[in-house]
Amino acid sequence: MTLLWPLLFRMLLQSQMLKPMCFQCISAFSIFIYLWEAFGKPFPLAAEIPKELPSMEGCFTFEIMNFSAHQYEFAKTAAGDLYNTCRLTEGTYLDLLANELMNGSKRQWTMNRHKNSNSPDRYLEWLDKQAPHYRKVRRAKLPQGYEERVEAMGQGMVVGDWAPQQGILGHLTTGGFMSHCGWNSCMESITMGVPIAAWPMHSDQPRNCLLVTQILKVGLVVTEWEHREELVTSSTIEKALRRLMTSKEGNDIRKNAVELGNAIRRSMDDGGLLAWSSILSLLVLPDRFISRNEVYNVLS
Repeated sequence: MTLLWPLLFRMLLQSQMLKPMCFQCISAFSIFIYLWEAFGKPFPLAAEIPKELPSMEGCFTFEIMNFSAHQYEFAKTAAGDLYNTCRLTEGTYLDLLANELMNGSKRQWTMNRHKNSNSPDRYLEWLDKQAPHYRKVRRAKLPQGYEERVEAMGQGMVVGDWAPQQGILGHLTTGGFMSHCGWNSCMESITMGVPIAAWPMHSDQPRNCLLVTQILKVGLVVTEWEHREELVTSSTIEKALRRLMTSKEGNDIRKNAVELGNAIRRSMDDGGLLAWSSILSLLVLPDRFISRNEVYNVLS
């Protein structure tokens, strides 16, 4: 794949077909819901989508809304949209976005940048020493010296800087992930087969939370979006984690997460980031189709 992309890029230049694409960093589900609402809810939603969607109130600041509005003019020139997702996760919503009413003649493509990590980071070294699905419940506040005491007791780690999230999620001892439901984190957790304790904060996160918990059923909610202004107590977090890690509900969620993660990883075994069929589909643009012979001529 490393050598393939420059060759394909050269081929597109030679064919005078290089056109801009718009990379969508949030879920296809969230984008579809935003557009569906913006167009006046032109058709009924599928049965699996709850009728009561999370409110947009409090999701975006004025600055973000203004920035997004400015980007819209540039996005209109794109030949299509590239999503950080896969059809196993969001195929229904990618198909809906391909509807001419929703997106004109734009094409929809997907990619998933999953990569196994063999990093020797100290976080992973600590996990290597734990039993699979380590579930001991810990009660602790964050007073001065808390981080040092936690590490001294072997109960966990408090990390204030960057951590290799994907490597941690892919570790056998990781049995759950409490996440704000940013889409990149959701995709990493789903791809690794790790169930999510969802605690959305803003932006697209409340709707990603809905997708994760009510549609894909690979997570549960820590605190509902409607209660976002309320103080979240330690007992609320404990209750959610106990549900996820020790209840029948949690076991069903974990099973769903493992099955979906396995399916996603299998789908990428042959093609890395994009299988050959997906690469060739990138070459189908509205005004012309690049034939296989043209691909082979450049590769040779």
